[in-house]
Amino acid sequence: MFTRLPDLVDPLFYAEQKRRIKAKVAQAQCPRLVQAVSEPVGDIFIEMAFFKQKQTGAPAFELQVNTMLKLTCQRSLDVFEQPVDANIRGVFLSSAQLADELDADWEVYNLPEDKISLLPIIEDEVLLAIPMAPRAADEAVSWSTAPAEVELDNNKPNPFLALAKLKSQSTKT
Repeated sequence: MFTRLPDLVDPLFYAEQKRRIKAKVAQAQCPRLVQAVSEPVGDIFIEMAFFKQKQTGAPAFELQVNTMLKLTCQRSLDVFEQPVDANIRGVFLSSAQLADELDADWEVYNLPEDKISLLPIIEDEVLLAIPMAPRAADEAVSWSTAPAEVELDNNKPNPFLALAKLKSQSTKT
């Protein structure tokens, strides 16, 4: 069962307690997401598990985000649905030097002195899942249906030949 996302969390405490969060957030609660979608309908489903990262001992988390976005196709301008299913691993570090010890697949966040809101982290992951130029699947260009070769009809007059004649006449005068 999904619950409400806590307003603020203490990453260190949550990692020590190995807390898990299973929550949902309305898309309308994410101001940057509201600007990026056609209409903010539905919920963002979140599953988050906190733990201590082995290499650094810092608080870390695994986050799974699922939602369905309504985007505007950049070709047809029709609204279509885009599923989002993102998984990330993040770690809260107090020093940037510790980031060098981590594998490249870890997202690094500043360890706050106080509690933090998880909503910006979740919103970032949903925004990163939006394509640069959204287009509906049926609007995709398929080169497999293009003809293998184009046949020229030699019986038709060539319009470029007429243009070449006009150009040569204008340069002579």
